[in-house]
Amino acid sequence: MGSIKRKREDFSSDSEIRWWIMFAVMLSALPNIGSKFYPRLLAGRNDVGIQFNNIDELCKYNAGSFEENHVVLVLGRNRAGDGGGGLFRWSPNSVDAADGGRIYASLDAQGRWLRLDSSGRVDVRWYGASAGGKPGANAAAINRALSTGMPVYLPNGCFNVDTSLVGSPQHDYMLVGQDTFEGYTKNAGENHVTGSVLNWVGRVDEHVIAPWNTSQMNKILLSNIEVQVPPAMTTSAIYIVGAPPYITEYGAGVNLRNIRASVRDYSSISLSDRKAVGIEIDLGDSRTAFGWRFEGVYMFGFETGIKINATHGWFNGNAIRDVLMYQVWRAAKLVASPQDPIYQISGNYFSNWQVQSARDGFNTATGVISLEGHVVKNTWSNLTVWDIVGSGTMVEHANRPSNWVNDNIFIGAAPDSNLVQGGQWTATIFPLTSGRIACARINVGRFYKVGRQVTVTGRFVVTDVEGAVGQLELRGLPFKVGEGNEYCGSVSIAGSGIHTQDGTQIAGFVIPGTNSIRLVHVQTGDFTYDLASRVKVGTEFTISATYFTN
Repeated sequence: MGSIKRKREDFSSDSEIRWWIMFAVMLSALPNIGSKFYPRLLAGRNDVGIQFNNIDELCKYNAGSFEENHVVLVLGRNRAGDGGGGLFRWSPNSVDAADGGRIYASLDAQGRWLRLDSSGRVDVRWYGASAGGKPGANAAAINRALSTGMPVYLPNGCFNVDTSLVGSPQHDYMLVGQDTFEGYTKNAGENHVTGSVLNWVGRVDEHVIAPWNTSQMNKILLSNIEVQVPPAMTTSAIYIVGAPPYITEYGAGVNLRNIRASVRDYSSISLSDRKAVGIEIDLGDSRTAFGWRFEGVYMFGFETGIKINATHGWFNGNAIRDVLMYQVWRAAKLVASPQDPIYQISGNYFSNWQVQSARDGFNTATGVISLEGHVVKNTWSNLTVWDIVGSGTMVEHANRPSNWVNDNIFIGAAPDSNLVQGGQWTATIFPLTSGRIACARINVGRFYKVGRQVTVTGRFVVTDVEGAVGQLELRGLPFKVGEGNEYCGSVSIAGSGIHTQDGTQIAGFVIPGTNSIRLVHVQTGDFTYDLASRVKVGTEFTISATYFTN
């Protein structure tokens, strides 16, 4: 730790603050470089006076000698480079409660150290979580971060946890991983440890992600997260009890995007002994789930992939699409009240499900899709199931005709090796009027194909733009789009770092007879085709699409 004594001056602009925040993150990630060059690089700054190796040093330092708004750099939370450091501003009159991540108290003076960050989210590393760290410390840190009510960022790595992640009953529950999912197929005994992974090492009768008292929340958001549980697990990887208010200014009360859940070493336990559930929803207390969106759900090795209990609630108008399951006993179990038609599961949209069923243990009382009670008037579209054996059935329900739409369903073992395929695809983005856009940094996505149905995912970051004008076309889909796909609505596009206005969004559609997806900027009641001119270096597109070949 060393001091740099200079004349005091305030920050000149918000943009300058943001620049220094990014600079601090860079230094905290590269502590040796930061320690060597920090004094020299700050030679033109007059407001950053002292550098600390960790938060403990910061809190023990006598802050009483600092003027208000004095800024210091901390290289890490527990040690330099652990991701928990950053810039902090001294506020001598603040009495905000110290939270162990954004706000710290000085041991020698009244006042608080306030973290300078403009990202709009909190990082679990600020609160002490670390990949490969102690399970108890990780769970406590993530729960503290969730209790802020802000979006919580979980970086890539395997975070062991042994206590349920419940968040706070007074705040929204938002947990977002680092990278979008790139498809994979699990083999027996193989564990997937890339991406943002929560690895459960706690009791087998407790849930992992379990927001509590959801009736006081406006929103539950889970994105780009994988949850791994042990073979002996008897509960759920993700458990949602109750429901947030179903109409809010924030949109859908529950939004799950790109969620993975898997049983570690699931081949080590027989199917008859599997009890774990991937995602479980238990409404209860006359709660209504409406407008929920699940997009991109990947399940491996569970007894039941998705379980919904609405015996005392109403699950209506929700969408669960783009689902991939391997080695599951049962893909879904939907249970509504058998007596009271008020409590029902109805009017939902289930589309693009691809399920490799478990290879034994079926009987006539258990279907791949199990529907009980008043489960009525739902739409099932593009469900593909293979490897059903024994006396198992596709759907088990007394009211099957009113619940089922036969559309691209494959029953039985795969007829040939081409039924299931997967791999990488490389994309290029073209402005159709003029100019050039390059995506050299990240331009590889993943795909899987079952029968005629193709699902592609990818994350593409723009590295160079030159005079781009017009619509955008993403080319390089692994299979040519079949005829009739102009009516396909299963294209999900998200863009960041791109200039859009309120009331607008980015939309996409596949083009029949080509290997392309067209990207447009949509305004209410009109299409603004000049999306390309809004793209800049650093713009990121996250894409998930499902279409059919001829």
